[in-house]
Amino acid sequence: MDIDPVPINSQLITLFGQQRLAVVATDSGSGPYTSLVAFAVTPDLGRLIFLTSRATQKFRNIESRPQVALLIDNRSNQPVDLARGVAVTALGTAAEAQGAAREELLQLLRKRHPELGGFADEPSTAVIAITVSRYIVVSHFQEVRVLGMDGGPTNFQEKSLR
Repeated sequence: MDIDPVPINSQLITLFGQQRLAVVATDSGSGPYTSLVAFAVTPDLGRLIFLTSRATQKFRNIESRPQVALLIDNRSNQPVDLARGVAVTALGTAAEAQGAAREELLQLLRKRHPELGGFADEPSTAVIAITVSRYIVVSHFQEVRVLGMDGGPTNFQEKSLR
């Protein structure tokens, strides 16, 4: 199978623009825990953002074990997904955003998800920012490409795995 000619960062931007929800995987200490979240991404692809109540299991997991994975895909639950589907796993470190950074990231979320306005305004709501260390992109069922964010989000390092 040929390697996808679309640059990986362009593929990510397109997918993230089309999809509004993702699955975040956190670690409870006794195993993985997944949750559906509405997300946004910073323009440099360096951070993925979502909201959660501080009373949730995912928030407690992030506080104790900040390494997370976020899955974003374009599946339609049809057989064609095996050939055309794209799934991106973002690996990184999650933390609650504070101060000016919180307001800046919250603005991105509000723009992308205006329906979350009331929830975003609640004092118990945390803005979580995942600093991405790498993206793993699987397309055409078995083609795997990795975009390392080593040295920061503007220093992309792409490689294909076969």
